[in-house]
Amino acid sequence: EQFRDFVLPLAHSYTGQWKAGRDVVFYGAPALLIFHHSPFAGETDATIACTYAIHHIPYDGQTALMEELMHSLLPGGRLLIGDVAFDTVQAMEDCRAQCGDMWDEEEYYPILEKLRADFPGIRFEQQSFCAGVFMLQKSP
Repeated sequence: EQFRDFVLPLAHSYTGQWKAGRDVVFYGAPALLIFHHSPFAGETDATIACTYAIHHIPYDGQTALMEELMHSLLPGGRLLIGDVAFDTVQAMEDCRAQCGDMWDEEEYYPILEKLRADFPGIRFEQQSFCAGVFMLQKSP
């Protein structure tokens, strides 16, 4: 239902505008990720920031996206991802228990201990009981 009512119309709007030669930028997640492939994004960037969008992507896709974004960075550039996020699976489970029926089972909240296997240099700063910022830096 969400795909039919939101994602498909959004995709049709974007591709229709693109084919008509108009530059379109979406500001709301998950369409925010489209910006990376838009004419507004440089071939390489010093900093790429993504907020409250990555949790819509399954875990294996999160890793793939982050790898692609890292390739787009200038040497020494940073990737910043702010989202509902946790340092451990246990921290996420504790938050899930605290939230009860308000927990969204259809989202994939990024977890530091899962991402560290693919990104050993990743840093994480918890901003609240259920949100944080991941930071990666490309080698100079």
